[in-house]
Amino acid sequence: MFDPAHVRQGAVGDCWLLSALAVIAERQDLARRVVGPSAASPAAAAAAAASGAYLVRLFLGGRWRGVVVDPCLPVAGRSVEVSRGANGPRPEVNKRRALDDFAPAFSRASGNRLWVPVVEKAYAKAHGSYHAISGGYISEGLLDLTGCPTETIALLGAGSEHYGGETASHTTPFAWCTPF
Repeated sequence: MFDPAHVRQGAVGDCWLLSALAVIAERQDLARRVVGPSAASPAAAAAAAASGAYLVRLFLGGRWRGVVVDPCLPVAGRSVEVSRGANGPRPEVNKRRALDDFAPAFSRASGNRLWVPVVEKAYAKAHGSYHAISGGYISEGLLDLTGCPTETIALLGAGSEHYGGETASHTTPFAWCTPF
């Protein structure tokens, strides 16, 4: 079962991707399309499962693609050096995690579930590295996870030209995704 509350960000600045992942976790059918048994390629899913790997389906370059990833996840502990991104834990802040030799270096999921870091690993593999997925927009993540077109609408706050003719004081982006 997929739950948005499972998603936890790690050292990569991919909150946009993890936010999109939490959104699709609201709908089990969408989450199963990405990490569940693949109806489009049952042979590939069976081969991946037989070898202990995972098949993750992503909508990349205008079509669905299967990305096979092994179950080995990067870890960060006392004996492992991992490049700390902007959102990475600081050892002095979280000493318990810093002492854990098996703590995931990047995203994780509550209850030691694997689906979140496996999808993140597949996405990083498809883009060349974890560093390559640092920074983005939730609309990109929604498109790549659902295959559905997205639209970003800037919502204007009080003080904008729509409220008394003044210039916009701030806008709040809002992504819209309509899965079929």
